[in-house]
Amino acid sequence: MGPKFSFLLVLIAAIVLSSCDLNSFPADPLPTVPPSVQEDITLLRSLSPYYMSGYSIIQPGVTLTIEPGTEIIADHQNCRRDEFGSCATLIVSKGGYIIADGTPEEPIVFTSENQSRGDWGGIVVNGNAPCNTGPDTEPLAQTGPYCGTDPADSSGVIRHVIVEYAGAIAIDSSLHYPSSIALHGVGNRTLVEHVHATTSDYNGITMVGGTVDVRYALATCASENGFAWQDGWQGRGQFWISQQCNERADSGIFGASVTPWGDDLNTEPRSNPTIFNFTLLGSPDREAGREGIELTLGTGATLVNGIVFNHRQKGFWINDPESCVFIEDGSITVSNTYFASNERDFTNRCGENALFEATGSVVGTSNILENPFSLSNPNLMLNVQGREFPVDPSAATLEWFEPATYIGAVGDEDWTTPLRATRE
Repeated sequence: MGPKFSFLLVLIAAIVLSSCDLNSFPADPLPTVPPSVQEDITLLRSLSPYYMSGYSIIQPGVTLTIEPGTEIIADHQNCRRDEFGSCATLIVSKGGYIIADGTPEEPIVFTSENQSRGDWGGIVVNGNAPCNTGPDTEPLAQTGPYCGTDPADSSGVIRHVIVEYAGAIAIDSSLHYPSSIALHGVGNRTLVEHVHATTSDYNGITMVGGTVDVRYALATCASENGFAWQDGWQGRGQFWISQQCNERADSGIFGASVTPWGDDLNTEPRSNPTIFNFTLLGSPDREAGREGIELTLGTGATLVNGIVFNHRQKGFWINDPESCVFIEDGSITVSNTYFASNERDFTNRCGENALFEATGSVVGTSNILENPFSLSNPNLMLNVQGREFPVDPSAATLEWFEPATYIGAVGDEDWTTPLRATRE
């Protein structure tokens, strides 16, 4: 090899290296989720992991299918909260479909390469079900219009899915809540169950209007609320767990009907979900977090067979006096629910203990779970005392709900184990 040729090779190598950002992600090219999904595609387990940067939008009439065991890694380096579209976010357009149907053995995982709170936006699903903000509501985050007139609308399937380190959509969070999983005007033919939203920089799972039902849902270490609803959500929930961490937290459940403050609380449809079998846990050392349940701004709610335990402030809180009328007219009820070890188990601006006198829920002093204090390996099954707590059996007679002969979200088999074990 002559000296001129050797020099030429060195020069070419230098040019190639100088054009590469050695700190960029991914270091090796990965298959990518396209910024605009304009035809039906499938993300294959055999090609996993996939890389996602900026908004990836599933267009109307198009289906994105994700095989069990697939991992999607979100870019965090280009996520700037003051710039719409910069944070990696999977967006299902109104009329689009996602089929993310994992299995207990092979859940689908959305994560980030940095693995820090708020690295990326999360999953946003825009549906065609009613909201009290009107059809084709436009979000501040420019993630596409949502809401319509079809309560039975379907946006697909999200099952056996884990979403980590999300909640960073660049928006004014006083009017809209970024979440690991955000369901905007989603209809009740959409299947959402066996999901784990963890380490979000805002909410874990949020329902914004719509009628979608959510079952077997786990929200851990959210910096704001484990579960939240607003703008006329009228769906159902069962087997919900919110577990707060020691760093940051707000409420296990936050429910509202209108946003922002000052709107007519009776705007239709009013938020009025029915939720059976929930377990809401404050942070183990009670240094973070506020309420177990906070209801406000006109929401109704039927809450049955729950456990609200170890919150730094209130177990149950109605924080605006205008919503007190909804206790009086029966729009807000809590029954067969155990409150214990919260700083104040029940308080509102409607008269102390009024709700409990009407519904028979119990304020106790004992822990009725096997081991609720571990963040990495909790046991949320009932102990001997918990198994004796009276249960409202009406779920067995209601459409969609599963029969459960216990309070709280976990019976004799811990359904959360597959959703937690994958990440240890």
